[in-house]
Amino acid sequence: MMLLARDSVLTDGSERSTQQETDRLADSSRLLADLPESKWAMLFILPTSLLIGFFYSPWEGDRWVEEWIGYSLLLYAIPTWLGAILPYGYLKLMGASAYFYRSALVALVMLIIVGIMLVLGTALSILDLVTFPEWYLFSYSATVMVLHLFHLMTATRRWVLALPATVAQPLLGMLPFIYLYYNEFDTGDVQFRPIVLMVIFLGTFIGVGHMAMHFGTRPMSDNYGTNGTDVFRAFLDHWIQGGDAGRDELEGFVRTFSEPAFAKAEVIAFREKGGGPPIATVVVPSLHPGPWGELGGSDMPRKFARAFKGEHGEVFTFHGASDHDLNPVDLQEFQKLSDHMKGALEGLDKWSDKASPLIRVDDGISAIAQAFNGAVMAAQTSAPSPTDDVDGAAGHVIDLEMEKAGASPGTFIDCHNCLLPGAGHVPFGTPKARRIQEQIGEATRGAIEAESSGYLVGVGHVPNEGEFNSMGPTGVQALVVEVGDQTMAWILADGNNMERHLRERIRDSVIEKVDEAELLTTDNHIVNVSVGGFNPVGLEDDHEAIVAVCNEAVHKALGNMKEAESAAVRDEVDDVMVWGKGNTIRLSTSINAAVAMSKATLIAAMLIAFMVGMITMWFA
Repeated sequence: MMLLARDSVLTDGSERSTQQETDRLADSSRLLADLPESKWAMLFILPTSLLIGFFYSPWEGDRWVEEWIGYSLLLYAIPTWLGAILPYGYLKLMGASAYFYRSALVALVMLIIVGIMLVLGTALSILDLVTFPEWYLFSYSATVMVLHLFHLMTATRRWVLALPATVAQPLLGMLPFIYLYYNEFDTGDVQFRPIVLMVIFLGTFIGVGHMAMHFGTRPMSDNYGTNGTDVFRAFLDHWIQGGDAGRDELEGFVRTFSEPAFAKAEVIAFREKGGGPPIATVVVPSLHPGPWGELGGSDMPRKFARAFKGEHGEVFTFHGASDHDLNPVDLQEFQKLSDHMKGALEGLDKWSDKASPLIRVDDGISAIAQAFNGAVMAAQTSAPSPTDDVDGAAGHVIDLEMEKAGASPGTFIDCHNCLLPGAGHVPFGTPKARRIQEQIGEATRGAIEAESSGYLVGVGHVPNEGEFNSMGPTGVQALVVEVGDQTMAWILADGNNMERHLRERIRDSVIEKVDEAELLTTDNHIVNVSVGGFNPVGLEDDHEAIVAVCNEAVHKALGNMKEAESAAVRDEVDDVMVWGKGNTIRLSTSINAAVAMSKATLIAAMLIAFMVGMITMWFA
């Protein structure tokens, strides 16, 4: 299948910019680290509190141990435990987005911030710039800014609603201290000084936090007219929960800038010779299987399998020529294509048992082609040189080259099987795109000339049931074709590209069972819900285990070979809403600008708060 966004032509310069911006965006997602279970955060609160209390307890009298433990519990541990439990319960009650493990970890982090602030206060007190009681209140107040931003970004945009959750832990830490201040310390002439300081500090940090949020979200609001915190909150919900969580908000946001495109779908169907039951259906959608998680076109192999309802054998969803500009907006847009394809499959009537052996042309780029009843499956890989997507315009020209060579229809597949961070994609008009076009054309001509009657087909499938973090649920599929004295294995891994050199390891292993083989990936972006967003097949998994599962899929296919015949169809669908030309880099740039702006405004906000705090402590 081939999809073209109207006027979608990229230059070398825009290709490099796109890659740079998407790499920066992926790096930003490293901030979204996998969080520990809540029990570990809650347990770690106690030793952290005892450590802080050890340095900042009065240490007077014979009962210093009891006082140390008592102060540690009263001023640090209990406020932190309650600071995890109470905000979580309150936010859930108010219908906001809240998770206890997240609340527990944030409370622990706030305790650590208090400890760090107290160390800084000790240095300042040595210089006679502050006193400990004042700085203690200032330290707890500083956490309010972080909590304010945290709840706005993750729980609710209504900051007044989130305010009780925001001030819970700081107040629980400061109020016992104020009680001790009046009963244990000399309060001086100003009896209400600690209360006044607490109110000023809290107001200051909430104010500067609000300022930081305003400026940090300006790039999104200026470019899209939307509140960036709403988009981030939906993103975070989908990151954590998957499924439908955050889907409507995110896909609704994308629809606001989406553009119509038309799709050309090529499908090759295999069935047992003589009109027997279906064996397999090869689908090559140039709708891009992104952006990530289960949004838009992500998890496309499973979406096609569900759409075909098991009526067309094993469904192989190969990666066509496409990039993120061709992400379908949502499931509704994807179904425009899949529903149309089902009708086209039902109408197949020109079946034949003609096929060719695999033809491979190697010249820096490896191009392969295999003909089935006049239709040609062709693919390219530059492995071991890393490459990302071949774009839609380049793929369209390659399809035309295949048809010029005699394919009817031509079906171009991007193997997508070798990646390193920063690897660029292949845009139309580049020398590499031209070389791919020429070599695919040569391989196609060879395949058409080599067609003959009679061949066998077998399929093998090993689903991923959680064993591999770098693969989607479809796992590994193998389509094995025996033509004459050649047996070819098309091995499809459900992932987003592949670690460098893993393709060669798998292929060398499989060649012991077959004469030819090629590794391909679906480019399924469901695997990109990971820290950093970079997760090619093999990155987080044992390579030997992946080699083994690929061999298992091929072994299953070889044990299930049947005489076969095929038919192919090209189908066209108008007005599929996709992200649109240039919108990937536009969105990436806006988000990266927001991240950069947020860093600057946070630093400025902290400096302002510290200045106000110091002036208040000196002159209040």
